[in-house]
Amino acid sequence: MSFSSTNLTHKNYRPDIDGLRAFSVFFVIGYHTFPEIFKAGFIGVDIFFVISGYLISSIIIQNLKNKSFSFLDFYIRRIKRIFPALILILIVSFIFGWFSLFPIEFKQLGKHISGSAGFIANFILWNESGYFDNAASTKPMLHIWSLGIEEQFYFIWPLILWFIFKIRINFLLSIIFLILISFCFNIYEANSDKIASFYSPLTRFWELLAGSLLALINEKTKSQENFGINFNFLSFLGVSLILFSFILINDESAYPGALALFPVIGSFLLIFAGNRAIFNRIVLSNKVLVWFGLISFPLYLWHWPLISFARIIESDFPNENYRIISVLISIFLSWITYKYLEKPIRYKKSKIIPASLFLLMLGVGLAGLYSYKNNGLPDRSYISNFNEENFKMAFLFSEDDPISHQKCMDIYGLKDFIRYCNITSSKKAKIALIGDSHARALYDGLAHSLDKYNKDLLNLGGRLFLDVETYPVGDKKEIEVYKGGIKATNFVINEPSINTVIMVSKGHYLTNENWVFKLISNPNIKDKKKVWEIAMRKTLDSAVENNKDVIFVIDNPSLGFDPKSCIYGRPFSKNKSIKKSCTISRSKYEKESKVYRELVMSILNDYPKVKVFDAADHLCDNTKCYGMLNGKILYRDNDHLSLEGGKLISKELIKLLNLEK
Repeated sequence: MSFSSTNLTHKNYRPDIDGLRAFSVFFVIGYHTFPEIFKAGFIGVDIFFVISGYLISSIIIQNLKNKSFSFLDFYIRRIKRIFPALILILIVSFIFGWFSLFPIEFKQLGKHISGSAGFIANFILWNESGYFDNAASTKPMLHIWSLGIEEQFYFIWPLILWFIFKIRINFLLSIIFLILISFCFNIYEANSDKIASFYSPLTRFWELLAGSLLALINEKTKSQENFGINFNFLSFLGVSLILFSFILINDESAYPGALALFPVIGSFLLIFAGNRAIFNRIVLSNKVLVWFGLISFPLYLWHWPLISFARIIESDFPNENYRIISVLISIFLSWITYKYLEKPIRYKKSKIIPASLFLLMLGVGLAGLYSYKNNGLPDRSYISNFNEENFKMAFLFSEDDPISHQKCMDIYGLKDFIRYCNITSSKKAKIALIGDSHARALYDGLAHSLDKYNKDLLNLGGRLFLDVETYPVGDKKEIEVYKGGIKATNFVINEPSINTVIMVSKGHYLTNENWVFKLISNPNIKDKKKVWEIAMRKTLDSAVENNKDVIFVIDNPSLGFDPKSCIYGRPFSKNKSIKKSCTISRSKYEKESKVYRELVMSILNDYPKVKVFDAADHLCDNTKCYGMLNGKILYRDNDHLSLEGGKLISKELIKLLNLEK
């Protein structure tokens, strides 16, 4: 092992691999721009992983064999390869976000820029993902998750290869063993936690290792005969597997899981076939595809921020014309980036360049972290473009107060896996709010309205009913939440100090196939309406038996659009006036909620002591339901109430509590 600078490069350039790179980036761009057509476009990332594992491992294995491998040189080359284009994208995104994003949006961008600079974006996105996460399309750095996994792999893989070579154990068996471990972990997580299986490096390393295995096979057989292998057949089979995966897989599949074998094995076979196959020589080595392959890395980096920022600014997915134009702009920017930034830096021999790039990346990461820690830098000069009221409306929902949460936990002696635990004072409350995220959204407004009555409010939950498993399919994080939610509901019903229980929950569990909704006591009941009825009755019976005054809140309407689109004067928006009427028709709401409303009311008819509060009566008139009223936005997203929305309906809700001033 040498720590001097050696020349780690590929001696045998493979144009067909650049052609394969082009196809992989086409898949990803297709998925991001036309997801209804390219439903499995994300398999492009898996193809990238195999290519990367093959190329980088080929370099390491060759240099270990020649006793010229240098850790220092390896990481210098990674810095010169990855940092220039990535730094450019992060800086441009930060600057554009500075002038175009509301503080709550710029705060999130800062966190994602910091995570991207530190190559931990996959962990940050993993932690954010789930039912309560905001739309993925509003995260301009979303696509950097794959780069995080790749660099995490290359942080440890050279050391593992060097160790295997040093102690002279079998290279081939060692790599196969590591592939099996990672693949088995991938299978397990795909069936138990879809989010973890997508973002975890442990579930993805086998794809890079598959490329490493191919590098070792090529190294061992390059001086031998072809053993009568039909490389045209291997190439055809590889293409077929990739196309089959493109048809078979969609974004609801348990992925990567076993399904990832198709694009991974397909890529493996195509690379193995090489220029000995006609398809590789004629199609993949085509000059146009090779050119796209050469600019594939900056193209991957550029295309998504252009789409995502447009989604944020216009509060809607960009139209077809913009998406096509954004791809063309991405191609142009990628060519400029490759020709005038990537290529000159990559091949220039200088000790100053890698150190400068490292320090610059560090600075970008710290700038992102600073904006995150300082709440999106609300004092940015662009605020003058907004009137004060509209600026306040950008903060559509106050985040959970960790002090209130811990205080709530301490007072009631609860454990941390209960998601929501908020209390308005340091003493036990007589009024409790239970349910899912819609209950939490109502808490701030209700607490504000109760303050003048000097009444304390407890918010506790994550789920509404007893005896029900409720979580997104395959989301392990939410499985823990439902357990805590059941405990919270049971606790509130049995807590002697609480005399009034307010129940709030959205009804999408009845119609959303991506959610598990089943009885714990009888999982064989498949009818979700029946499950809802049994669980709701069991919960109400328990509350009534414990002498609780119960108020059931019929859920608020869902807007179906981002309420930020109602705000006047966002920079760079096509419309400087209010874009939407910020309303939906009441008839549309009643049609969409018919199953939920009829079921709930049919049950509540048997509980005359339970008071019913219909949120729609105070958010709608006879013809419209409002997302904005009297200049105030009532929602923080398409279906969760903002502080102002919570205050509006709480003024009426507290009348059912029979409070005296």
